Amino acid sequence: TASCSIEDDTLFASGNAGSTCTVTATRAMTNNYVQKTSSPFTITVVPRTITLTATAKEKFYGDSDPGLTYVVTAGSLFGSDTFAGTQTRASGENVGTYTINKGSLANSNYTVTYVPALLTINQRPITVTATNKTKIFAESDPLLSYTVTTGNIVGSDQLTGAITRAPGETLGSYNITRGTLDNGNYNITFISGTFRITGAQQTGFALTASSYSVVYNASITLQTSGGNGNGLVSYASQDGTGSCSISGDSVTGTTAGTCSVTATKAAEGGYLESTSNAITITIEKADQTILMSQMTDRDFSAAPITVAPASGSGSPVVLESRTPNVCAAEAFTISMRDSGVCSITASVAEGRNHNAAPSIIRSFEIRAVVPFAPAITSVAPSDATVTVTFTPGLSGGAAITTYRYSVDDGVRWTDLPDGTISSPIVIGNLPNDVEAKVRIMAVNRIGNGARSNMKAATPVAKKSMVWVTERQTNTEPATSATPSVGALSNQLPPSPALVRTQSVSGGRRTQVTATRSTKDANIPVTHAIITVRLKNGKLLARIQVLVDPNNPTTAVTVPYQSRRINVSVQFANNIGVSVGGTVGTNLRESSTFLETTINGRPRIAGTPIANSVSFAKGSSTLTTSAKAHLKKALKKAQAQGGLIYVTGYAQTGELQNSWILNALARERAKNVAQYFVSIGARQWITFYGAPITPTVWHNTPSGHVDIATVFPDQISNTSK
Repeated sequence: TASCSIEDDTLFASGNAGSTCTVTATRAMTNNYVQKTSSPFTITVVPRTITLTATAKEKFYGDSDPGLTYVVTAGSLFGSDTFAGTQTRASGENVGTYTINKGSLANSNYTVTYVPALLTINQRPITVTATNKTKIFAESDPLLSYTVTTGNIVGSDQLTGAITRAPGETLGSYNITRGTLDNGNYNITFISGTFRITGAQQTGFALTASSYSVVYNASITLQTSGGNGNGLVSYASQDGTGSCSISGDSVTGTTAGTCSVTATKAAEGGYLESTSNAITITIEKADQTILMSQMTDRDFSAAPITVAPASGSGSPVVLESRTPNVCAAEAFTISMRDSGVCSITASVAEGRNHNAAPSIIRSFEIRAVVPFAPAITSVAPSDATVTVTFTPGLSGGAAITTYRYSVDDGVRWTDLPDGTISSPIVIGNLPNDVEAKVRIMAVNRIGNGARSNMKAATPVAKKSMVWVTERQTNTEPATSATPSVGALSNQLPPSPALVRTQSVSGGRRTQVTATRSTKDANIPVTHAIITVRLKNGKLLARIQVLVDPNNPTTAVTVPYQSRRINVSVQFANNIGVSVGGTVGTNLRESSTFLETTINGRPRIAGTPIANSVSFAKGSSTLTTSAKAHLKKALKKAQAQGGLIYVTGYAQTGELQNSWILNALARERAKNVAQYFVSIGARQWITFYGAPITPTVWHNTPSGHVDIATVFPDQISNTSK
């Protein structure tokens, strides 16, 4: 039963569809009419008309269905009415559209008009990324693969088809593409990959050689085997103890020793570059020869012979004389020394790249010629002699047997004794004070040689001493107490009792005064020897001043500043000199023979002293034993008094060249005289070298020195 209510003139009925209610109408009484009620009218509730429209839905494949809904698009629901049941959709889960049906949706109070809609299942979005792949040339492709990097695959779904790569088998990179990969339920975004084909290693590439040793500057052929492809083969060398060079497939030894070689086969096709094993090449030293022309016989000459030997390697050739007495070799010149066969060996030493060359010998004869001209360097005059110092010329290839000399510039020539073959030459028996124009020439078995240059000198007689002589400047009168001279005439002079120097002439000159002691007034003093030296010892002057025997004071002025000099004074007489002053002022050289002869032999002046001194053959050196003898001899000479004469001798046969015997005799006499001075002799000492060996007091054959004392009155006829 429906529930009906009327408000005003509107009937409101409530209740489910099909329910009824009865309605009557009553018209109220009016003035004219009575109230009147109508007959009952039945009201039936009918279903409410409504239109429901399904809401369209969508989802991605694999997701859950969204909730199905609808909207009232015509009519309306009353109050809080709802529809029971649910909408449904057509079955299916693949991508597509499905109708959304009314399903069990219902309400008995409504007459529903249902408008269906669609549920759309969209493709599920995923990103598929190809996996990068690599293979080596000529190998099979690896299996291509991919991964889902965005989104996911539903359940056990699989993508159908396969990815693929760009075609090609050469080295390089190829794109990996989607190919046929698909699944209708998925919207696939594909990210390509890279398929890389890399080079393959060559196999079995090796290096060999036709030989593993090569002679310097020669070549051998290199060989290779194995490897893949058609790449160009090249070679490289590495220096070891030696070196080599490469040209094509040949290796040439450039330095003796070892080198290593490798081969490289270039990349080609799909094969990578390949380097072989290293092999060691030994570079052997090469043999070499010497080229040198034969030599012709020739006359002896000063000009060197220039030769031009050469070696096959260019290494220096060394020349060596096998006959050094005949010829000498230096660099590429040969100088002649004598006549005879000159034999030269040419050799080349082992070098960096060559073995030593077999030596060769070249020989030729040098024919002797006359000697070449000597060169006189000096002519020193002496008493009736000149001493000629010279540089010998070449011998001409034959031994020089002697020399000839001329003292008149080559007009007349005189032979020196055989064996006179070296410098200096002493030419004697010349007139003093007459100029000698000296030339010399050498003589060999071929004949007289070329003349030397000319040098002139004038022989002069020897003097006992050379002095600067002045008379004393002192004018003091002699004292009456001065004793007469002569009582002690054979005694040595006394030393000055006082020597005084005084600056004069404004300091530019020095006056030297020497005073004798009164007690020595009876000993003769003939002169004073004044020696002036610089402070450093350098000799400036030696002055001989005559002494007045009746005046004890002797003075002389010298042109030197007193502050710069040292002065010493010795008194001298006919017997000798006083102590002090310079040692050796009592030494002089002169003849010690009397002008008379006995039995045809010259005689030594004075009284001999038994202690003669003998020398070793050819020597002028005083031995310890000889000095001991001389000390005794000096004591005897001092005891005997007078002058001391020393005469030296040299015996024929002591020296190879007899013409220098006189020099040896002189040196012996001089050495004895100087030794006497060194041990305190103050007597005048005269030394002389005898040109012959007289047997006046002895028969000793060896060289020796005789010593004698003589008083001045005994030598009135002696040459001084």
